[in-house]
Amino acid sequence: MVEVSDKLGVPKRDRGKLARGETVVLGDGERVTPAQVLGEPQAGCKIVYMGDTAFDKRFVSLCRNATCLICEATYLGRDKALAGRYKHLTAREAATLAEQGGVGGLVVNHFSNRYDVAEIAEEVYSVFPDAIMADDLRTVQVSAAGGVRVAPSGDDCGGGNSV
Repeated sequence: MVEVSDKLGVPKRDRGKLARGETVVLGDGERVTPAQVLGEPQAGCKIVYMGDTAFDKRFVSLCRNATCLICEATYLGRDKALAGRYKHLTAREAATLAEQGGVGGLVVNHFSNRYDVAEIAEEVYSVFPDAIMADDLRTVQVSAAGGVRVAPSGDDCGGGNSV
């Protein structure tokens, strides 16, 4: 959009109109339509971020067909009552939301330090085997075409949106 808009002389202040589907009239009276600059529509991503909340079955519909669910997995299933009391999800609940919601990828985070991360991973993977365990400075790429994956080292955002 930028290169074509520059070539046609569309002022930067008017480019948002084109993105919203509006025609722009230039100073000389020439009309520029969205079709001239936008190209073919591209599939977008649906990213759901959920945390600091107790499980609610209505969350499944919020997650439905998301490209990526980023969700806390604070407690293990054996401590479900504790998780409910403090308004957090268990690892199994996070994975179940992803599985029942039909999400493309799951990134879990916000782990209680009472557990070894391997225990949380085991519970998550038992329901959603391709989940990604969040870690400090880990970059995850999300794209409509390529799904959800850990970014290669040194690659912060090529090929998708990084979260």
